Amino acid sequence: MDIKRRNLLRFAGLGAAATAAGIAPTLTRVGAVEAAPVVRKVVVIGGGFGGSTVAKYLKLWGQAQVEVTHVSLASTYVSPILSNLVLNGQKSLASLTFNLQTAATKLGIRFVAGSAAIDRGARLVRVTHDNGTETLLDYDKVVLSPGIAFNTLPSMLAANRGIAGGKLPIPHAWQAGPQVGNLKAQIDRMPSSSGVFVLCIPKAPYRCPPGPYERACVVADILKRVKRGGRVVIFDANAPTNPADKYTAIQAEQHTFSTAFTGAYGSIVEYVPNATLLEVGTTGGQFGTKTARVRLGDGSVRTQTCNVLNVLPEHKAGAIAFAADLIPVGQRFVPVDQQSYASLADPDIHVIGDAHDSKQPKAGHVANSEAKVCADAIVREFGILPPRTAEEVPVTNSACYSPISSTTASWLTVGFRYDPVSRQMVRIDASLAEAEQPSGDNYKMMLAWANNLFADTFSV
Repeated sequence: MDIKRRNLLRFAGLGAAATAAGIAPTLTRVGAVEAAPVVRKVVVIGGGFGGSTVAKYLKLWGQAQVEVTHVSLASTYVSPILSNLVLNGQKSLASLTFNLQTAATKLGIRFVAGSAAIDRGARLVRVTHDNGTETLLDYDKVVLSPGIAFNTLPSMLAANRGIAGGKLPIPHAWQAGPQVGNLKAQIDRMPSSSGVFVLCIPKAPYRCPPGPYERACVVADILKRVKRGGRVVIFDANAPTNPADKYTAIQAEQHTFSTAFTGAYGSIVEYVPNATLLEVGTTGGQFGTKTARVRLGDGSVRTQTCNVLNVLPEHKAGAIAFAADLIPVGQRFVPVDQQSYASLADPDIHVIGDAHDSKQPKAGHVANSEAKVCADAIVREFGILPPRTAEEVPVTNSACYSPISSTTASWLTVGFRYDPVSRQMVRIDASLAEAEQPSGDNYKMMLAWANNLFADTFSV
């Protein structure tokens, strides 16, 4: 096996024995003649970090024995990673947009744009195109990476009903695209020195644990540098793990963000944990006055008026996972076998990224890592590689960089290993690390990390 293959498997964390395994075609011998390899069909649904990565590595590792079709709603994907830098003008949405068709062509993968639905009984994926036509794709395996959907408050639905994403009065901007540009426009229109930005964070799990606090820092930095004052009010639905320290409600990088909220942004940020959003309101449209009504931990209710209201609703798996009947009643994410990410409801549908249920964080770097574990498991199940040995337990890893200001960033790393007793991916405690403090060097590393991840995922 060449060095590149060994390094890729090592990055995916598949164990030392896996790195020694070669890729040999599965041949059927008939007398003295070898028949052509059996070609297996895999349909990958989802264009993000999970879907794009798994499509790539299924083809790289399966070669001619795996026919990969990549399905996504659109032929381009806008990265949520680094999208908070759109708010301060350091990134554009165009710079975070990747062409899935171009990557598929480069890799020898078929790409199909449209809305997908899985017909488990017929073993078909039905793709409906913008012009109303339909493409039917039969499969041996489906890998589903649909990302997130939301349980949105009725009052937020009412405020935004019938309005395009670029003009919404109350955006979430948690899926990169027009809503991020909308949020930037609203921040740009905030008055100098007296504007109020309210950020509402849902209970975990949600996509990118440090992301909301990172956004709060980016906005606070804008108010401090550009607006010469103002306030950021954070209503966090998560409760402190230590009642004596409210900042223990922060879901990632507690040291970094609590220090920022009390230090550099101490005169700007108000952090309120255990705050459940009850209702939102707006007058005057996109740039009008907004209100958020929340129930606090002591049972009291607070109403906050603001110029910009950024609400992250409760998360759930993408709609296709519910439509395919992969999620038990009352649950929000797909239960999976965490060795291969095969759905417990259907072993021929694998679910990676934000849509499945595990203890791993829902984040782009994690989805990239899970995708390699999943691709390896499928290639082994097809017989292209030998089965994993008992020592070859899956390992995933995550790195996450967070901008704290326009010139500094922090970072967090963590790894997970499959535990055969609990049948869960469990955190490797020794792998958990956080930057001592934000720095300019970390900011440069953040950009390099993101570019490497983009290149690996989207073949740029």
